[in-house]
Amino acid sequence: MKSILLTFILCLFSIPFASFHAIQTDHAPDDSTGWSAVVNGLQARVSFAQTGARNEKRQILTYLELRRVQNKENDNTGMTVVDLPFPTTFQFEVVDQTGEKVVPSYDPLRDPIDMAFPVVGTLRMPYDGYLRFPISRLGSTMSKDSGAVLNLCDLVDGPVWKFRPADNHPYDLLGRFSIEKAEDQKRTRWWGTIEIPKVRIPTTVD
Repeated sequence: MKSILLTFILCLFSIPFASFHAIQTDHAPDDSTGWSAVVNGLQARVSFAQTGARNEKRQILTYLELRRVQNKENDNTGMTVVDLPFPTTFQFEVVDQTGEKVVPSYDPLRDPIDMAFPVVGTLRMPYDGYLRFPISRLGSTMSKDSGAVLNLCDLVDGPVWKFRPADNHPYDLLGRFSIEKAEDQKRTRWWGTIEIPKVRIPTTVD
């Protein structure tokens, strides 16, 4: 009797967890996929993850990832730790399968809004260090009924794109960010321009 009751309880509690799952589409930190070229000892990439109920509305999580790679050829700082000023100048764009740019539904350069953004400050990156943090707001979602919304209006004050429910075409996100060399440039302060390789945007629910 006790064994039957225990089995029933386990089955009961397993129902909601079976219908809800997290889908990770990003890569492990040591994965070589999707990283930019090394600029002054630093690499960057964008990755996505999804959370939500199966066949229902899901949240799209967009991450910016940074890692230090140091050697004499690609690191002009010569330091084991560098300081990365943040926020920086970010530019993101979405392209379709032909390489054409997709016009965002909101662009902070076209339609500036009075909105407070969190101040991150300066990031300290040790040699062989790795950082990952979200750059998309909670408004980034997708569903079969309403399509997908990619909202980068968060730490980087980026654009917002909307994709129709019936649009099954592939779209890619790519970007770049720059930090200018300062007049009183310190040896530990990182500077340069990184081109972030394109990555496929999750826009359809399986």
